[in-house]
Amino acid sequence: MQNKKILLCITERNNQILGLQTTLEAQGYDVILISADTYENRCSYWEKKLYKLGRKSGEQKYLQKWRQDVFSLLESGQVDIFFTLNLPDEFLTLDDMHRLQEIALQKKIRTITWIVDPLLNNKFCMQYCTFFDAVYTYEKNDEIWLQNQGVNAAYCPVGYRDEYEHVGPQRHDIDVFFIGTPYKDRLALLNVLAIKGKEKDWKLLFAGPFYKNPIKKLIFRLRYPAIYPYVVNKTMDAAEIADYYGRAKICLNIHTSGAEGLNPRAFDILAAGAFQLVDERQYYDQCEVGRDIVSYQDEASLIEKVSYYLENDEVRDNIAVAGRDAVVPTRSFASSVAYMMQGNKL
Repeated sequence: MQNKKILLCITERNNQILGLQTTLEAQGYDVILISADTYENRCSYWEKKLYKLGRKSGEQKYLQKWRQDVFSLLESGQVDIFFTLNLPDEFLTLDDMHRLQEIALQKKIRTITWIVDPLLNNKFCMQYCTFFDAVYTYEKNDEIWLQNQGVNAAYCPVGYRDEYEHVGPQRHDIDVFFIGTPYKDRLALLNVLAIKGKEKDWKLLFAGPFYKNPIKKLIFRLRYPAIYPYVVNKTMDAAEIADYYGRAKICLNIHTSGAEGLNPRAFDILAAGAFQLVDERQYYDQCEVGRDIVSYQDEASLIEKVSYYLENDEVRDNIAVAGRDAVVPTRSFASSVAYMMQGNKL
């Protein structure tokens, strides 16, 4: 039997981080990849300068070519499934979505979108959702909201990558480890933690793209002198991150604003068998707070929880083991992809 062909629309970075293309191929699908990177992320240095000055002709040509490629493939009869990671609202207008829906009906193409960012009850995004046969979202509250709007939506967490399930022996030579993009609200919490960490002589490590060049490094150092000594200014692949999870007594997970459930990183940490301290959520998937994962409410609560769990190794380690058992193997990334491809709900 011939493999089904999927036209996959995803940014290069998300495809690299998640490995969606390779996961689909491992499950027996033939994947045709269409980049969902915006013009600004794909154009040259000088084209970007012109774009910022208001010259939009390059972007218009880029979008026109993108649409031509997508519709040509859909009309060719070579595609069985059209799959987008997040909504294609930056590339396709609502009129384009009408056309896509008509072609999909004629060619019997199944259309799927997997939303891995919070929708925040965005009615504009909801309009796009109505054109898909199936909408999956990693936010439980978005599933409920979309269903109430008449959208065929289902909850589907991103889950953990295989690299995190096979972490080596826990060395625990780091007290608190954080990795992520240094948004303003995250920096505020890390600053409080760094100040207390210096006082308590905690071994802290904060990884991520904190600055891009020597000038921004100097600015960051002057603005955040407490955080700076603990920074590892780099992005890491899954294997390197997993190694740090294995070294940390506490893995700190700070969600972006707007998110109400657990982000993908939460499942990675749990699968690695590491202890996770997370900002309070409305929905914890299969996890139970206090048994599998620990939450904090504010700056004072963060410091209190870090202090307590650094001093209570057995309690901390028991929670880490329970957390791993709560998600492995049912919340793997591969399992989530398989459920969507089979048209099931988790």
